[in-house]
Amino acid sequence: MDYRAVLKSLPLWKGSKISAKRLLGGGTNDNFLVTVGGVRYVARFQGESQRKFLGLNRGREIYNTKVANSLGIGPQVVVHYPKYGLLLVRYLEGVVLKRYELRQESNIRTMVRILKRLHRGPAFRGRFSVLDSIEHFWAVSRRDGKKLPGFGQSEFDKFRHCMDTVRHRRTQLLPCHVDIVSINIVRRGRKLKIIDWDYSAMADPLFELAFMAGWSRFTPANSRLLLKLYFGQLTPELQKQFKAMTALFHLREAVWALVQIGRSKVPGFSYHRYLVKHIQWFKQIRV
Repeated sequence: MDYRAVLKSLPLWKGSKISAKRLLGGGTNDNFLVTVGGVRYVARFQGESQRKFLGLNRGREIYNTKVANSLGIGPQVVVHYPKYGLLLVRYLEGVVLKRYELRQESNIRTMVRILKRLHRGPAFRGRFSVLDSIEHFWAVSRRDGKKLPGFGQSEFDKFRHCMDTVRHRRTQLLPCHVDIVSINIVRRGRKLKIIDWDYSAMADPLFELAFMAGWSRFTPANSRLLLKLYFGQLTPELQKQFKAMTALFHLREAVWALVQIGRSKVPGFSYHRYLVKHIQWFKQIRV
């Protein structure tokens, strides 16, 4: 698909001069920064393979993004063109955080306040389980004839141990973003907002925290601060569950990337490197 031609043909800005610049970094959409008459938008193109194999749902994403926007957390939805797999949202002015910045105490405190506002807000559409997600991606990979490199019996035993730990966890599912990476967090002044709500759903808030900590490589001190700020206390059982959830996060990212190899191509993103990195991090966690 000629994305730029599609963008120029949209009736939304018929007769206006537009510019479209590809944005790098996304793993599930082809993203463009579109400028029309001084107003900036993000155009998110999503293919059929992403929807089918990654379990994405544009209707769910749009609804949840609108909820997040009403809370002052997410961007404004402009229009959806299902024919092209295109979602337009208003561009959030600011700069995205770097990985190390999300480890800073001030940003951890701010993110906890934002996540509490989100998790206590109106219900989202959809449901997410890290265990179901891993099993789904593994099933797709087996059908493709793919195997995780460097994943043997000891790693599988570790996975089962983590799985047993989180299965016995009693929790209420809450509205979660489910993709808290630094590049999805936009800073403008002292305010932080979150973009890219395509995986958002009702989920275990502990996975939300483990996702943020795992992706940004939190230190043990960072993780203790995160848990204490969010839950108000730090118990041995909570720390055990958090470590198991963080390990499952890394495994989920690895099998997610395995599904994408040979199926999706997003400029500037290597699914193989992403897979190898997260398998290594999964192995490093002691549970």
